Amino acid sequence: MGTFTGTRPGRELLSRIERGRLGAIILRGQNISSTSSLRATVAELQRAARSGGQPPLLIAIDQEGGSVKRLASAPPYESAAQLGAAGDGTQARAAGLATGRSLRAVGVNVDLAPVLDVAASSRSFLGTRTFGSDPATVEQTGVAFADGLEAAGVASTAKHFPGLGTAPANTDDSDVTVTTSRAELMRRLAPFEAAIRSGVRLVMVSSARYPALDAARLPAVLSPAIVNDLLRRQLGFHGVVVTDTMGAPSVVRFPLAPVRAIRAGLDLLLYPQSEKASKDAFVVLMRSVRSGALSPTALRTSYDRIARLKSSLQR
Repeated sequence: MGTFTGTRPGRELLSRIERGRLGAIILRGQNISSTSSLRATVAELQRAARSGGQPPLLIAIDQEGGSVKRLASAPPYESAAQLGAAGDGTQARAAGLATGRSLRAVGVNVDLAPVLDVAASSRSFLGTRTFGSDPATVEQTGVAFADGLEAAGVASTAKHFPGLGTAPANTDDSDVTVTTSRAELMRRLAPFEAAIRSGVRLVMVSSARYPALDAARLPAVLSPAIVNDLLRRQLGFHGVVVTDTMGAPSVVRFPLAPVRAIRAGLDLLLYPQSEKASKDAFVVLMRSVRSGALSPTALRTSYDRIARLKSSLQR
């Protein structure tokens, strides 16, 4: 999942899409000047995929509400904290439904929301992005918001597994270690478990380290213990697992981070920092397959999961 600069994609990016070297796009604030312009841009991106005989693109956006909302004038009009404080699952679902319909209208088919982290306190760096500090409240309202998105035909994304509610800092800016005990981390997984049962189609994995869950102390996006063992086997999630930004400080220090992420069980690698970042990652993956360092089977398994997701969004 890559990005582009400005409000229109360049010829090189469109060529990469046509050739099947980019299967998803994340839209950032700089890509959006107006609703009509965005609709035209998304259509142009999808035309490139069709012209190359490729499956439709996943077009993703961070439309959480509150402080993280790329389409400023569109729903949700409440932050996650406000929806959680209301404690009304019906209201949260309605917010998700309205959000999904507005995204669908401009061609966006994946919302990188809701945040299902359970905040340790009001001092969490996540601020109003969380639905609250009680797992039951986050489960009730966060999962309802996801259900609303899904009912509108937009895939929801439960994030940031296995939880950033007790993280001391933003993983986008720092190499973060979450020192919370395994028992407490497992207690805070309740919203993710409920979202999986409810049919959430994507789970985003954080880049923090969790020594209580992984003795190797790897960032979660590179951790087989957290992705393959906990998320896939123990919690039974069979959908698409997407990374948080692969440009995180904890991740970029690993030269073969894309390869390690695929080996850990990730399907979709997120590169929102630049066009070059996703292009370089593609080269690393292909070289690793050719050298035998990465099994084509792992890539095929992930590709099939993503293909199923894309197919479901066309219905």
